[in-house]
Amino acid sequence: MQDYLNHIFDEVDPNIHLDEEQKQVVVEDGDMLVIAGAGSGKTTTMVAKVKYLIEVKKVNPEDILMISYTNKATEELIDRIKKDFHLPIDILTFHKLGLKMIKKYKNISISTDNYLFLEKVIKQMRKTNKWRFQFYARKYCKRKDISKLVLLSENFIKNYKMKGKPNIDDMMLSKFWKFFFKTLIEEYEEYMKKQDKIDFEDMVLEATTLIKEGKVEFSYRYVIVDEYQDISMDRFLLLQALKEKFFYHLIVVGDDWQSIFGFSGSEIKLFTSFSHYFPNSNMLKITSTYRNSQELIDIAGKFVMKNQLQIKKQLRSSKHLDYPIIFVPYRRKNNKKLFEILEYISTLRDFSTVFLLGRYHKDFNISDYSFLSQKENKIFCPQFPNLNIEFLTVHSSKGLGADEVILLNVNSGTYGFPTNKKTDSILKTVESIDVSYPYAEERRLFYVALTRTKNHVFILYSKNSGSPFVKELKNDYKDKLLFF
Repeated sequence: MQDYLNHIFDEVDPNIHLDEEQKQVVVEDGDMLVIAGAGSGKTTTMVAKVKYLIEVKKVNPEDILMISYTNKATEELIDRIKKDFHLPIDILTFHKLGLKMIKKYKNISISTDNYLFLEKVIKQMRKTNKWRFQFYARKYCKRKDISKLVLLSENFIKNYKMKGKPNIDDMMLSKFWKFFFKTLIEEYEEYMKKQDKIDFEDMVLEATTLIKEGKVEFSYRYVIVDEYQDISMDRFLLLQALKEKFFYHLIVVGDDWQSIFGFSGSEIKLFTSFSHYFPNSNMLKITSTYRNSQELIDIAGKFVMKNQLQIKKQLRSSKHLDYPIIFVPYRRKNNKKLFEILEYISTLRDFSTVFLLGRYHKDFNISDYSFLSQKENKIFCPQFPNLNIEFLTVHSSKGLGADEVILLNVNSGTYGFPTNKKTDSILKTVESIDVSYPYAEERRLFYVALTRTKNHVFILYSKNSGSPFVKELKNDYKDKLLFF
């Protein structure tokens, strides 16, 4: 078996090798949670697992399903697994899986925009409850303009469904808002039913209902879920319903340290408490990182593990770099300092990829930097043609890496890092907000930002309003940081 595992990728790329932890994941059977650290070869491990199941365990490829979260992520897996390695398994998003189940049972169409219907219902409700609207909903209504209230309602319904439709009476809402959303959702669902339509979130919820009613066939023996740290309650309930009705091996892969999508429904407890929900499961870890230096992951790991509820792990790397984190304070604007950083990076090697990362899109405006030009997503600096520069938000950089990373505007404030932007009090009742530790999700997001680099992270911050994360790193690691 060792010989097979040592040469599992020889036909495609003999330079790809599995470490001992990856091999353990490949041969382990049964339900399992695989915790894969940043840059640890997660996709390589999943490919090897599928290859092993087909070639050694003689599992029919039609009996293996891989699930990811977005169309983009699914396309990347298809390119890697089907095109590069010629492994003909099904690779779907949760929503495409749900839709596939629903369409076998009934004819429906997908509704992508229900704004006008919601607007019509809200206008009618406002007519019959005028004084209550004037008092309770005045923040969202400006005379005849109810657009803010319609947008609030759209977001509420979306998040309410991703949370698996909890009982509205149990929510921390006033009597008016309970009445409002119960009435609105009832009207909305009746309308959708009459039109034989479902919305995006219904693809998962309706499929779960059909599974529970015994109206779904499911022949897969192995289900592999990628990026499981992003699991939301509705997706979890679908997996759980399948488990109760059918026998299959559930293999979920992810990293709780990189759980950063609470605003779109992900609930970290579904990851960290996996063994509670699936009692006979194993937990395996992949801890060798092939992206970051040991010095960087030591700092980043201790930073994120200050939250005691994060799963403990010690990442290992064969790469070493004495000062991977470089602080770059500025007084008023960061443009001069950014130019100096790019100039320095251009001297490090013949060619370098560079990520400019911001907490928000507004952290980067090309017009603020006279030495840069932009074409689509690519940024050019004529003085340094050996740099391939790209701006990304930290959220969109997840899963990616660059030779060098520059964090922009790591400051305190409403749109700082960590953000102090307040969530709407009504939407708060249907959003998954991690309160296990101060700035819990923002801390994980900062960890993601730090671990995008293969070499250095340059942290740009204002001398007058630096982020509390900057102050924390200064206090904890003053002998391991450089100042630019």
